[in-house]
Amino acid sequence: MADIALIPGRPGQNRVEIVPLDGDFQPFTPLEITLFFSRPAEGLEPIELRATRTEEGLWQAGPVHLPQGGTWDVVADILFTDFQKALIGGEITLLP
Repeated sequence: MADIALIPGRPGQNRVEIVPLDGDFQPFTPLEITLFFSRPAEGLEPIELRATRTEEGLWQAGPVHLPQGGTWDVVADILFTDFQKALIGGEITLLP
């Protein structure tokens, strides 16, 4: 699981903040995080973003240009170890 926030959360340029969570909903440090944003119904193919870990231990990605408001599909590809990863899907909504 991951808590994903788009800042400012509107169409256009956004910064992404990610908090990866373990099975007990506690933050943990994976080896790698890659995000994919898409809107297949509108023909918008996945936009891939590789997150980086800041010196403060936070995960960030972007900026990413999301051209439309509304609901976007988001998939987080989280690498736990060299041999274990998870694909977590959901939706995120941009204000108009």
